[in-house]
Amino acid sequence: MTLQQLRDFVASVEHGSLRRAAHAEGKSEASLSKSIKRLEISVGTELLRRGALGISLTEAGKVLLARAQLILSEVELARIARRAEVELV
Repeated sequence: MTLQQLRDFVASVEHGSLRRAAHAEGKSEASLSKSIKRLEISVGTELLRRGALGISLTEAGKVLLARAQLILSEVELARIARRAEVELV
């Protein structure tokens, strides 16, 4: 599991489809789909149901989404703190 895979997963959910998320993230749909598939393999379960009208979360996806958002928020806070620390030196 990587931060990029978590970002791709969260973006897909926020945009409601892999195509829209890929466009917003400046990636190909295939690349985004592969990233999420690798995440699903690493956690050992399907996270998204893919359909003609977009995606929906599985129960496992709902659980991971909350944790992924928290992890990504903490990473951003750490980056902000680090930048502030560097600026003070």
